[in-house]
Amino acid sequence: MSDNAKIILIDGSSLMFRAFFAIRNLDSFTNRSGLHTNALYGFHDMLQRVMEKERPTHGLVAFDASRTTFRTEMLADYKGGRSSMPEELKEQVPYFNKMLDAMGLKHFELVNYEADDIIGTLAERAAADGFEVVVVSGDKDLTQLAAPRIRVDITKSGVKELKTYTVESFKEEMGIAPKQLIDVKAFSGDTSDNYRGVTGVGEKTALQLVQTYGSVEGVYDHIDDMKKSKRKENLIKEKKEAFLCKSLATIMLDAPLPKELTLSHLKLESKPTTSLKQFYEQMNFSRFLRELPETTDELWVNLDERDIKETMSDQPTVVSEWLGKDHLTTLEKVKKPVLYVETLAENYHVGELVAAVVFDQETQKAYGLKKEILSEKEIVDWLKQTEVVTFDAKRLWVLANRRLGWPEIAVSMDTLLGAYILDVNSSNFDPAVTADRLGLAVIPTNDEVYGRGAKQKVPDEAVLLTHLAQKAQVISQLSEQLPERLKEKKQWDLLNTIEMPTAKVLSGMEIDGITVDPDRLNELGEDFKHRLDDLEAAIYRAAGETFNINSTKQLGEVLFDRLELPVIKKTKTGYSTAADVLDKLKGKHPIIDYILDYRMLAKLQSTYITGLKEAREKDGKIHTRYVQTLTQTGRLSSTDPNLQNIPIRTDAGRQIRRAFVPSAEDHVILSSDYSQIELRVLAHISDDQAMQEAFIHHQDIHTTTAMKVFHVATPDEVTPLQRRHAKAVNFGIVYGISDYGLSQNLGISRPEARKFIDTYLATYPQISQFMHDIVEKARETGFVETLFGRRRYLPDITSSNFNKRSFAERTAMNSPIQGTAADIIKIAMIRVAKALKEEQLETKMLLQVHDELVFDVPNNELEQVKKLVPELMASAAELKVPLVSEVAYGKTWYDAK
Repeated sequence: MSDNAKIILIDGSSLMFRAFFAIRNLDSFTNRSGLHTNALYGFHDMLQRVMEKERPTHGLVAFDASRTTFRTEMLADYKGGRSSMPEELKEQVPYFNKMLDAMGLKHFELVNYEADDIIGTLAERAAADGFEVVVVSGDKDLTQLAAPRIRVDITKSGVKELKTYTVESFKEEMGIAPKQLIDVKAFSGDTSDNYRGVTGVGEKTALQLVQTYGSVEGVYDHIDDMKKSKRKENLIKEKKEAFLCKSLATIMLDAPLPKELTLSHLKLESKPTTSLKQFYEQMNFSRFLRELPETTDELWVNLDERDIKETMSDQPTVVSEWLGKDHLTTLEKVKKPVLYVETLAENYHVGELVAAVVFDQETQKAYGLKKEILSEKEIVDWLKQTEVVTFDAKRLWVLANRRLGWPEIAVSMDTLLGAYILDVNSSNFDPAVTADRLGLAVIPTNDEVYGRGAKQKVPDEAVLLTHLAQKAQVISQLSEQLPERLKEKKQWDLLNTIEMPTAKVLSGMEIDGITVDPDRLNELGEDFKHRLDDLEAAIYRAAGETFNINSTKQLGEVLFDRLELPVIKKTKTGYSTAADVLDKLKGKHPIIDYILDYRMLAKLQSTYITGLKEAREKDGKIHTRYVQTLTQTGRLSSTDPNLQNIPIRTDAGRQIRRAFVPSAEDHVILSSDYSQIELRVLAHISDDQAMQEAFIHHQDIHTTTAMKVFHVATPDEVTPLQRRHAKAVNFGIVYGISDYGLSQNLGISRPEARKFIDTYLATYPQISQFMHDIVEKARETGFVETLFGRRRYLPDITSSNFNKRSFAERTAMNSPIQGTAADIIKIAMIRVAKALKEEQLETKMLLQVHDELVFDVPNNELEQVKKLVPELMASAAELKVPLVSEVAYGKTWYDAK
C-alpha cells in the first residue's frame, strides 16, 4: 500500500434512489428508445464530482442484492414499510452496472447482506491497512462508520451536495460518538427500516439516554437508579426489543466477502473510454460526451506533479510569464491588477514566501514574481500608485508590512470577505474551493499543488506559475461576480463599510503585536509547577497509591474500583473520566477537586506558559492572527496563538494576563469592555419594554431579572443564588438554551428549569414573542440576519429530524443577537482606529477579545484615550438602550481587568 492510498466506497442502492428523486422532470431524461435515464444521469453526475474531488486510488460501488437479508430473519417485517420501486427507476437498474463497468469502477452485491455491510467490512479492512477511507451515501445510518481514518459523506439535497462527518464533527453535532448512533436507534427505532425501538422513546430521549449512560448496556446497568416512570416501565418491559433493534441497526464489519474481493482488486486502473463513449451515446448524455477525456485515468487517478500539469492544461488557458528584474517595468502597463502573494503555511507571519502573481484583468495575462525580486524598487514604486483586487486583503497588508517592505496597498475588492459574507456556512476559503462553490472555474487546490503536512513542497516553476496564474484568474472572476450577488442580497454595504475596514484595522493590530514579558511567564511557570507538584501529592494521598494521573484507564480504576465512586459513564475502553463526569462527582470525594485543579493548571502550563514562549517573536511580541471568516455569526477568532481563549474564570487563568505588558515603561495597558452587549441587543431587537427600562435606568439586569422572576421587592433582598440563576437564564436565552441545558448549568431538575424559563418569558413577554417570530420568519425565508444585514442561512429549519430542526431554531434565535453584537464591536474598532489616526495619537489598539478592546497607551495620552474610547464604543450603533463600555488600565493586562 502506498502512502497516499485512498479508497472510496459508494452506497449504490441509496444514491440510486436519491438520484432518481432528485431529478423529477422525467420527460426530459429519456433516450431515443424511450428509456428513462434521470437516475443514471444524476448518479453519474454525483459520482464524477466526488471522484474528481477525492482522486482515490481504489474504489467500489456496493448494492443491495435484494430486500431479504439476515436482518429479515431477525425481524420478518424489516424494511417492510417501504413502497415498491417506481417503474421508471426499475427499468434503469440493469444499466447501472454497465455504466460502472464503462467507467472502470468495481461494483459488488452480496446475497443475504446489505450494501452497508459490504461498505462497513471494506472500510474497516482498508483503515486497518493504512488507507484513507471515504464513504459516500444518502443514508445517515452509515455515519456510525466514522473513525480516525474513515470519513463519511452524506448527501444533503439530491445528490450534488454532501455533508462530511468525521468523528469530531459527528460528536459536535450529536453529542455522542459515531458508533453510539447504534444505541440511539436501539431505543428510538428507525421508521425507514421499519423497526420501532422502545415504546414512548423518541430520538431526543434516546439521544439523552445514550449521552448519559453511554450505551444500551449502560442504560440497563443503571435502570434501577432511574426514577419510576412510564418510560422506565417500557424500557424494562421491552429490553429484548431494544437489544434486537441494536442488532438491526449495527452495520457488519466482518461480512463474508469472497476471497477474491481484496483491496488490491479494487485498485483503479486507467483504460480507454471507448465503452463509456458508447454508453453516453446510448443514453443521449451529450454533456458527458463533450467532457469525455481519452482515458479513465484522466477522470480519477491520484494526482502527482505530472498529473497536475495535465489537469491544469485542461483549464481555460491563462497567458503567463515570469518577470525578471529587467522586465518589471511591464507592471506599469497593468491598470486593473489582481495581486496575490503565495505563502506555503497558513500562518503568513512565519510561513515560507513562495512567489507573487499580478493578473491584468484587461488583457487576461498573468505575471509571476519570484520571491527573490519581491522587494525590488520597481515593484514598490508601482504599488504606490495602484489599486488592486485580492483574496484576503488583511493577509496582503500584513505581508507587505512585515515581510516585503512594501508601501500601504490600496485594495478595491477583497474577494475572500465577499465570498464569506455570501456564504458564512462554508469554512474552506481556498480561492479554488471558493470559485468552485460559486460555480466559477474549477482549478486545482493548494493541497493538490503543494501537498499537505510533511509532504508539502513547492512544485517546479512551470507548475507553480500555472497555478498562480489560474488562482489570480479565479480571483478576477470572483471580483466580477461577487458585487452583483452581494447587492442582490443587500450585503454590498456590509462588505465595504464593516468587513473591509475591519480587515484594515486588524492588519494594523497584527503588525503591531503585543509585548510579552518572558520573565513573568517563567515566574508563572515555576509557580504552576510547584502547585502541580503539591496537587499531585494530594491526589496520591487521597487515592492511597501512586498512578499515572494523565492515564484515563488508571484514573478510572482508582476512582471507580478502588474508591468506589458512582460510575457516571462508561466507554468501550473503560470508565469515562471526562470533565463533565468529574463535575458530577464534585463533593463526593476530595480527590475530585484535586484532579480538576490539576488538569486546569496542567493545561495552563502547556497551552499558555509554554505556548506563549514559543509564539513570542524576536521583537519580544506576539503577533496573533485574526480570522475574519471562521464563525457563522461574524465574530472574530484568534489563532497562532489564540489570545481570546485565555481563561478568566479562575485566578490561575487570569494570572496569565500578567505577562502581557505595554511596549514602553511610560505606557499602560488599557481595556475597554462592552457591558452586557448581547442582552442590550436583545432588548433592542425584541423591543421588550421591561428589559429596556432596566438598561435605560442603569439597573443591574441580573438583579432586576431576579426581582421579577422570584417576586422580590428590592434589590437588597435578592440572594446571590437568585442572581446567579437569573444571570444563567439571561445569557441562556441569548443562546437559545433548553430546559435540559439550564438544568445542567444550574444543577436543578428539568421541571424546575422549565418553570424558570416559562416564568422568565412571562416576565419579558416581548422576548418570548421575538423568539417565536424569528423562528417563523426563518422558516419562510431560510435565513436570519443582523441589524446590519449579515445573513445566516438555516437549511435545517424545516428538517424532519428533530435534533437538526431544534438546533436550527436555537440558531435562528441567537444568531441575530450574537451577529449584531459582533458587527457593533467591529464598527467600534473602525471608529476608534480612525480617531486615533486623526488625533495623531501614539496609542495602539492591540487586541480584540470578543466584547473587549485592549490598547497600549502612553501615559501622556491616558486621560484623552480614557474618554475617547468609551464614547466611540457607545456611539457605534443607535439602539433603544444605551451601549456602555467599562474602562480600566494598569501596568499589565491583568491590572487592566
